[in-house]
Amino acid sequence: MENPESWRMVQQEVLQEIAMSIGISLNLEQMLKSTLPVFMRRLGCTLASVVTRCGEEDPIQLMTLPRNTRHELQMEFLYRLMSQYDRRNKGIKSIFHTSMDKYHCYLWPLPEIGFLLLARNISLPL
Repeated sequence: MENPESWRMVQQEVLQEIAMSIGISLNLEQMLKSTLPVFMRRLGCTLASVVTRCGEEDPIQLMTLPRNTRHELQMEFLYRLMSQYDRRNKGIKSIFHTSMDKYHCYLWPLPEIGFLLLARNISLPL
């Protein structure tokens, strides 16, 4: 995971999926409804979530798929990854990764919105 070129390629793939699935709507809720299923399907994710955070307050879920996701598991992923993000203070990498139990979780900062959290049973090909 230390290879910057690999990180760049994974980020490019995810950004391409975002761009292809957004469509023409500028409504955040509609965009999330159309993009999160695409992430789940095209990137082989078991969890896709967009969260926002105001200051030091707890993150707020804007949308999560699947809807029956165990909240505490998602929050554990999120807190672990956000602590990396906070420690690095928006450092060099814009993708943050952690593995926990049988999951590999990735966090992407979304400027002016919050974060995109993706979880998979296997790591992204790096």
